[in-house]
Amino acid sequence: MKFQLERFPEIPTEQWKEQIAKELKKANSPESFEFVDKVENLSFSITPENYPTILIENDKKTSDWEVGYEITISDTNVKEANKEALQVLNFGANAITFLFETEKTVDLILLLEEIGIEYIDLHFNIKNETQGNQILTFKEDHKHKRIFINWEKGLAESLFISSYDIHNIGGNATEELAYLLTKINQKITEFDFKSIHIEMGIGNNLLLEISKFKAARILINQLFKSYNLKPEVYITAKTGFVNKSYKDPHTNLLRQTMEVLSAVLGNVDQIIVLPYDKMFVKQENTFTARMALNISNLLKEEGKIHLSYNPFSGAKYINQYIHVLSDAAWNLFNEIEKNEGIDNDNGKKILKDSILKTRDNRITQFKSKAQLLVGINAFLNTKEIENAWNTKVLNSFLELPSLILEQEIA
Repeated sequence: MKFQLERFPEIPTEQWKEQIAKELKKANSPESFEFVDKVENLSFSITPENYPTILIENDKKTSDWEVGYEITISDTNVKEANKEALQVLNFGANAITFLFETEKTVDLILLLEEIGIEYIDLHFNIKNETQGNQILTFKEDHKHKRIFINWEKGLAESLFISSYDIHNIGGNATEELAYLLTKINQKITEFDFKSIHIEMGIGNNLLLEISKFKAARILINQLFKSYNLKPEVYITAKTGFVNKSYKDPHTNLLRQTMEVLSAVLGNVDQIIVLPYDKMFVKQENTFTARMALNISNLLKEEGKIHLSYNPFSGAKYINQYIHVLSDAAWNLFNEIEKNEGIDNDNGKKILKDSILKTRDNRITQFKSKAQLLVGINAFLNTKEIENAWNTKVLNSFLELPSLILEQEIA
């Protein structure tokens, strides 16, 4: 059958703008066709005469991702961490991140006992060079698939930069991207590296988050291009707790599912879904760990999303979002750099002041119910839940505490 495209004539923009105005019962004014994100402080026309073309959208050639899980390592829990790792591998994880809280080296043979390291990715988020050198020696002596040594100071031609804390204190996508750029720019002049591992938070705005992850690759590659560099870029996306609830805990699974979907469609390399009760006083541990991993398992094994390569490539709305978001992040990055970078008090103040405005804006939107979160400020759970946020484990960054929206109306 031959499609006769001439039977579907192109409709002039003005004609369908008039129809939209009629359907929405609004005047055909410019404001009617302007997208505005008040938290991100971004806006763009949804009816531009010329859509932006995204030339370097993605250098990842698959939509598949590693199903990650994070385990904390202390001086005394190495055996328990091994047991937990074996359990979550049985639940469907194929990448484990060991998050070192200790400054000491640990028994890696005991930690990785019975784990098939030739089949999974291992990440070690270390505290110091001694730990890193121990893992480098282990890599040389043992057959493995991939072992990442994640340290912001850099080790063995590999660099790790995380903007996850920017997300957790309430920063927006623009601020998260600008922070990444300024930290990378600083390290380029300090350390020679051939690969870089980026860790980012995931928010609850589906299209924004897709655009954020795509913009991250574009901006990072643009920065490297200016230095004639082309390191391998690996991006991990990790869920946070800004929009989570202990009062209606199962609604967190719905939010986390949308967050994972946005990271997948943004073409990240690894996704870590933290158990939604990780920051609660009372935790269910095994159940919530299983549920966290099942989100990726269901999207892969039932939804087959990993088989559809980059489905949003060329989407006009997403391209608009990427374009304005990249511009805003690049401008903020330049402003920080003009004030001597993120490690200087002036540069840090630029970013911190911006995040403070964003935090206030988020809280205002939330309290006024311009942003609705089921179970938190809409459709509240009437059943009494005997739990609470564990404020002892909530981190601060840039002298700002973690933002938990549910606490703002407690």
